[in-house]
Amino acid sequence: MEQNDPLSKLIRAAGRREPVPAEARARVHAAAHAEWQRASRRRSVRRWSLWLGSTVAAGLMVGLLLAFVRGNSTDLSIASVAFVEGRPFSGQDALSMGGKIQKGSVVSTGQQDRVALTLSGGQSLRLDRNTRVKFISAEQMVLEAGAVYADSNSTPAAPKAPLEIRTDAGIVRDIGTQFEVRRQDGGLRVRVREGSISLEQSSAKTEAKAGEQLSAAAGSALVRSALAPDHPDWQWASSCAPAFELEGAPLPKFLEWAAREQGLKVEYASSTVRDAAAVKLHGSMQDMTPQEALDAVLPASGLSYQIRSGVLTVSQER
Repeated sequence: MEQNDPLSKLIRAAGRREPVPAEARARVHAAAHAEWQRASRRRSVRRWSLWLGSTVAAGLMVGLLLAFVRGNSTDLSIASVAFVEGRPFSGQDALSMGGKIQKGSVVSTGQQDRVALTLSGGQSLRLDRNTRVKFISAEQMVLEAGAVYADSNSTPAAPKAPLEIRTDAGIVRDIGTQFEVRRQDGGLRVRVREGSISLEQSSAKTEAKAGEQLSAAAGSALVRSALAPDHPDWQWASSCAPAFELEGAPLPKFLEWAAREQGLKVEYASSTVRDAAAVKLHGSMQDMTPQEALDAVLPASGLSYQIRSGVLTVSQER
């Protein structure tokens, strides 16, 4: 049956085939090997691309996770320490320069302690001795004991949201100001040095402006009285003011800061003195009060000053 198969007959008729020349075999082998190498390279590239893509994706995921963690941890920091006197605490931790205050922290001072904080919005908040404050946020806090001094205009970057200081006797909100809130006699006292504040008690709201104070002992009516911005009672707040960055600062800017920290206005004895004051300063005034800084900086600039009736007058040194 096989002998009669047409295909078998055709093959027998063709006779014995000549062997394939060695040169032809070599060319075919080389071409096949080259194609195999190209295919292998394509498979390798695909595998490498897949691996690289997975690596990049994993890297992006790690980066996003780290950014998320960093962002969330940063959000919890609502203030930094700008001045320390004695040994104030945040919870169980002693505070030091540059230390961070977290949302929900309780900061306390003892009989020999004061601390100044720079809030995340740029405002300055200073705690007097024997004070205890709980921080709800960078704008809201509870004064549980003692006194705080707030300067919501301490930097141009201060936010529009008002500071809110809560007590059992009322809630104080600033309206662009320097002010003090103190717990005393089971009640409350609020002093305004610059700008104005509002005091909310139950359903009543009272405002006070610069040079005024509101006070009420427990169970007593609110009493309004006067207190000058340069009154000695403000000295405790000036004594723990964060240091002014002196290096490279214009002298008029320094004078403006030193005067404002003491409730004063700046005047120049003459236009010649004003021109002479237009210089840049160098050095550091770390650990100096505004008053001490004036005593050090002005003589070094060939100038002198006097304070009278709430005005700091600058003149040429004789």
